[in-house]
Amino acid sequence: MPGAPIPIPSGRARALLALLLLNANTVVSTERIVDGMWGERPPATVRTQVHVRVSALRRFLAGIDDATIHTHPAGYRLTIDPGRIDLATFLLLARKGGQALADNRPHEAARALHHALGLWQGDALGGINAPFVTAAVVQLEERWLIALANRIDADLALGRHQELVPELRALLLHRPMLEIARAQLITALHRAGRRADALVVYREGTRLLRDELGVDPGHALTQAYRQLIAPTHPTTRRGDRSLAPPGWSVRRPRPDRPASTRAVTQPKPTWWRVNCATSEE
Repeated sequence: MPGAPIPIPSGRARALLALLLLNANTVVSTERIVDGMWGERPPATVRTQVHVRVSALRRFLAGIDDATIHTHPAGYRLTIDPGRIDLATFLLLARKGGQALADNRPHEAARALHHALGLWQGDALGGINAPFVTAAVVQLEERWLIALANRIDADLALGRHQELVPELRALLLHRPMLEIARAQLITALHRAGRRADALVVYREGTRLLRDELGVDPGHALTQAYRQLIAPTHPTTRRGDRSLAPPGWSVRRPRPDRPASTRAVTQPKPTWWRVNCATSEE
């Protein structure tokens, strides 16, 4: 949220702050802190180090109103107004937007979801090196992808297909296996009167899925193709309310495929991630 940055000079202190912020207003056990920050081989003095870093964080946070680290028998709790945390605001707006879309209120959905996604800046947990970071970033990106898919559905429902085409092409450049985005691009092109281009996008997706992962198109891509070849004009799509995390739409290979084709890693632009870091070094 807006405000002056607070310097957190220690890498461990920054990691601890990020872990407490991800679990704000709940007690994080000392064992979870140790596992999240040091992994399977913590030093013999690990509990002392946790105590030292908590004390350091308390000094750094002393100037922030309503931000306090409390000690509990089981661990520590960072008490803070959720409105001060971009992630908490994002999750609230994403839920509101998803519900509005499900209730066929695309204007309200688009407003909430555009606002939510606008809170994402830089890399999630950028500059933090700790064992808990990998899993946390995956979870954050899953929530981002769901919110993005819902926002695009809302914009499609509002007739913004022309402006969505370049955005979806850019997204697929970095995530070619993301079927929901490919299906949305096909829909946007179809509604823009570019049926031939939409067919190319479908065929490219089908080829990639079969060549790279050994699977056929899933429900979202198949449904977009059926609308594309239907004799009538495409109907407004309200969005698939059963939308699941990214693993649902990034298809898994058949067991008999070579191991080299089972993992597809794509570069990700920095604007895809929530910036949970409090400040730079």
